[in-house]
Amino acid sequence: MRERVERFPIEWIATAPERAQEWSTPYVDGLSGPLTREILARALREVCGAAGAAQFCLADLSRSHAEEPPKVLSSNWSFDAIDMIGTASIELLHQSSYATPLGQTPRAFAPGWTGPGLRVIDERTAALFQEFGHEELFLLKLRAGARRGVCMLSGPAGSMGRDQLQRAHITLNYLLSRYLEDQECGSTDPLSERERECLFWVSEGKTTQEIAVILGVSGNTVNKYIVSSIQKFGAGNRAMAIAVAIRAGVI
Repeated sequence: MRERVERFPIEWIATAPERAQEWSTPYVDGLSGPLTREILARALREVCGAAGAAQFCLADLSRSHAEEPPKVLSSNWSFDAIDMIGTASIELLHQSSYATPLGQTPRAFAPGWTGPGLRVIDERTAALFQEFGHEELFLLKLRAGARRGVCMLSGPAGSMGRDQLQRAHITLNYLLSRYLEDQECGSTDPLSERERECLFWVSEGKTTQEIAVILGVSGNTVNKYIVSSIQKFGAGNRAMAIAVAIRAGVI
C-alpha cells in the first residue's frame, strides 16, 4: 500500500502559477465577472471528470477558532454523505500523511484498508465513505495566501491517474485562490471578526456566558458585539440577524 513520494522538478514549480491559469482556462473560459459558487461548482465538476474522479469535495480549513468546523465550499457529495461522515473527518484526513502538498505525487487513501498503522479514521467513518462510493480518495492540500484548504477527489480504485491528478492539483489551487479572492473583493460582510464570532456561536445555541468563556471576554462585551451586529444588519433581534447573516454567507 505504500507509495514512493516524488517531487516535481524545480522548473515545474517555478511555472506553476502560469500553468494553473493556462490549465484552468477550459473550466472558466469566457468568465468576465467574479468566480461565483455556481461557476466554481461547474469548474470543479469538469476538473473532477478530467482527473477520472467520480466525486469531489472542496473545503476551506481556515477559521478564527479551533471549535469552528471546516467549511465545505463546493461538493457533489449528497447532503446525507457530508452530514453523516462529518467535516471533522475531513480535518483528520487533512492532517494525515495521505494529504498531499503541492509539488508532491498524490498518495491514494483506501478507507477500507485495515493494515497496521494506516487507520486514520474510525471503522464506522470508513464504512460510510465506502457506502457513499468513496472507494479510493486523494487528498490534495491547497493554499491561498494564509488560508488553507483541501480538495478530496474520490472514485473507484484505480480510476484516477497520477499525471491527471498532478495537473488537477495545481488547477484546484488556482481555483480556490481565485474564488476566495473574488469573494473577499465582493464581500458585503459589515461585521468585525468578533461580531461574526459572537453571532456564529449564538447560531450554534450558545448562551452569552458560554460565548464569553469561549472568546475569553466578559458577558457584557459579548452582548455589545451581538447588539452591534443586529444594528449593522438592521435586524429586530438575534434570530433575524442570524437569518440575514446566513443568507449573506457571513456565518
